[in-house]
Amino acid sequence: MLVAFALTAAVALTTAKGSSGHRTSEKSKRMPILLRCPRSGDGHVHRFASADQVIAVARRVNHREVTHYQGRAERRTRWNTPVQGLVMFVNEDTLDVPGRRVLAARAKKRCGRLGLATSAVTFYDSLSTVCCQTFTLFVARGSRAWIVFGG
Repeated sequence: MLVAFALTAAVALTTAKGSSGHRTSEKSKRMPILLRCPRSGDGHVHRFASADQVIAVARRVNHREVTHYQGRAERRTRWNTPVQGLVMFVNEDTLDVPGRRVLAARAKKRCGRLGLATSAVTFYDSLSTVCCQTFTLFVARGSRAWIVFGG
């Protein structure tokens, strides 16, 4: 009897923890995506996102695109445009990640100082006929929306 009660309590606690974490991830999935440079009123500088969330948002933006190569229209998918790399927090000077400084310079050139508080997701463009083409999307989590811009 005591074992059954303990097992029921453990399942209830696990379910409660899982549902609150599930609600948080569901809330971030429902957040709108704005395709523009970050602004000072977005509240994105102090909002942290997980690597999975950043990649998921970048993929959602990427999968909206239809590209035209050699007379054919192709919608981008996770199979024809896989993620090649991820750099979280491109403005973090203490990280010694290859390519971070280049990505930070591109974000700053595109959107100014506020563009540095982002993460960079690099995609491999397998639809292109030219070898080894990549492109990067910069992602920041704002207080009310995800902010994404290309670099």
